[in-house]
Amino acid sequence: MALAELSAEEIAFLDMSRASDERFSARLAQGLAGVLAARLRTAVTLESLQALRPPVAADAPHWTVDAGLAALWAARRLGSRAPAGRAAFVPRGLYRALNAALAERWLDAPGEPPPGLGWRIRAAGCEGVLLLDLPRAARDLDHWAKETISR
Repeated sequence: MALAELSAEEIAFLDMSRASDERFSARLAQGLAGVLAARLRTAVTLESLQALRPPVAADAPHWTVDAGLAALWAARRLGSRAPAGRAAFVPRGLYRALNAALAERWLDAPGEPPPGLGWRIRAAGCEGVLLLDLPRAARDLDHWAKETISR
């Protein structure tokens, strides 16, 4: 049995270069805004932060969530409209939501991971900063994303 030849579209798809850093960053920001808006039940805007700090070398994605965003997450998830103060810890549910959004976006169109990303988040009258350090090797991020999705 002979295999059919590839079409021009299939060849173009296979020859397509990996996603660029800017496209991945924009798609991830859009995904994070959607996830946070749905979970917080309020409008969320993300503003990209460039060169806020040098990226940290990581074997797996590492989120840095400020206390304001953690407090907003905890308050909204418990039914309150706004946080009463700053959070002393970051709820695990917030990390799970962020990891799921990252894994889905990465597996949709993997590329070369940018060393670090950051956003200023505004929601429900609160403001916070969210930073992300990524592994240098795409294979490390691929492995992490597949494990995260399969959980």
